[in-house]
Amino acid sequence: MKYNYDKTIERFSGIASNYRCYRPQIPCELFRFLNKLIGKKPNLVVDLGSGTGESTIPWSRYAKNVIGIEPSPDMIKKANDDKPDNVKYLVGFGHDTGLKDGCADVVTCFSSLHWMEPKTTITEIARILRKGGVFCACGYFYPFFNESWQLTKSFEEWRIKCSYDQKKNDDQYAKQYNINESFDLFREMNIFSYLRTTYLHSKLFWSFDEFNGYVNLYKDLINTDKSEMYSIAQKAFGNRKLTVIITYTIRLGII
Repeated sequence: MKYNYDKTIERFSGIASNYRCYRPQIPCELFRFLNKLIGKKPNLVVDLGSGTGESTIPWSRYAKNVIGIEPSPDMIKKANDDKPDNVKYLVGFGHDTGLKDGCADVVTCFSSLHWMEPKTTITEIARILRKGGVFCACGYFYPFFNESWQLTKSFEEWRIKCSYDQKKNDDQYAKQYNINESFDLFREMNIFSYLRTTYLHSKLFWSFDEFNGYVNLYKDLINTDKSEMYSIAQKAFGNRKLTVIITYTIRLGII
């Protein structure tokens, strides 16, 4: 079956600068942990759905070579603005990287696996990973505002409204896949020798402007009313920064 990713590419067009600026950064502890899993500095890491390089660029300090695979030319253009020498970006998809068999020590998907058709993507990951290689899918829960449970509650309610609006107009939006179902398929396909889900926490400090930038990252969320949430946010932030707790879900597979 052929999958149409045109709406996915369109969703991430025209937002590259804000995407780079306001997306939560991946904690460096995760890169160190993955290196310990394979027992050496990777010769090659492949980052699927690499976007503007938020996850690809940090790998440059922990791997000899890094390839970011990204379907959006707009995102790749921004990623190339400050590309380290050992990083390169290729236009491609999770299910069709164009890379050689067994070339990668590590394959990662940072907040991107839910945009990829599971079965064909898993098959491609298994093809490009060497024996003993590591796959890691990392995604994060919505932020928890440590000094304001009211803002956390309002943000969660707004996200539920966004999901409802998307479901009402499902044909207008890029298709997303359920991560839990995708990981269940990893088990069913019996490709990996070992699978594990674990968690990682990170603490950030956001101003209201940073919160606003994060909320307005995506074009398909902009039209959902956020006036009530903004009223609570302005009171919570005032002129200070709030402590923000990000919880990352880490799904690991050893080939």
